[in-house]
Amino acid sequence: MLTLRPADHAPLRHPPLPLVVAQARFAARQGVEISNEVAARFQATLREAGPDFNRVVPVQTGDIVLGPGVQPATSTSNGFQFVPDDQSWIVTLMPDSVSLETPSFASFAEQFGPILDAVLEATAAVVTPVSLTRAGLRFVNVLRSPDGRADWRRWLRPALVAPYDDDLLAPGIANHSQQLVLDVAPGVRSAVRTGPAKAGDEDAFLLDIDTFAEPASLWVTTSVIDLFGELNANGVALFQSLITADMLAHLKGGQEVGLDV
Repeated sequence: MLTLRPADHAPLRHPPLPLVVAQARFAARQGVEISNEVAARFQATLREAGPDFNRVVPVQTGDIVLGPGVQPATSTSNGFQFVPDDQSWIVTLMPDSVSLETPSFASFAEQFGPILDAVLEATAAVVTPVSLTRAGLRFVNVLRSPDGRADWRRWLRPALVAPYDDDLLAPGIANHSQQLVLDVAPGVRSAVRTGPAKAGDEDAFLLDIDTFAEPASLWVTTSVIDLFGELNANGVALFQSLITADMLAHLKGGQEVGLDV
């Protein structure tokens, strides 16, 4: 298991986050469906605590069911997405999961977390989950080089950019990717995907961190909310350990890096 420094939760001036997603998967009572009536109650409950998710869109997911001696079949689930007019948030409610995502993340404590709490409380009120099977918090970071050069060795932990230090490989690297699954705390793991990316026309680097737990525990809403707080703390601590002090200083404001940002 990793030994991580405690997370620094000071807001970043330059958050490199085009997408943040939280999802809770659960087991509910047998036969639970997300009907129009359930969706309406969920929307009304959300309206009391957060943005006006006034746009409602039906969604459907499908899973391929396999088994010995059984012809492959598709199992479908029906649910709804709830979106405010500015499309700054998307809430997706399915019979076995609920998720919150945003392309406009600013702060977990002051922005994302309170809305996530409201989503989890609304789910408990209208679906009555029996147990929590998985909780995941995913931060998709797309990092731009502060000096405009795609020499990522200054900005990221050496293990993530090792090919660039190889005299033979470095001149010929057209692309590369890496996937890691790390134990970051008791019962908590992070799946990390890294590699070169693009941010518009600029060279960038992907640092996609999905921190998750699979407790298979009874659903207690306050405990689920606390678990997402723990996932956030561990995910932020891991992110700050995978970038260099110069990159963190740049994201906080840039003054310590000596760059005009």
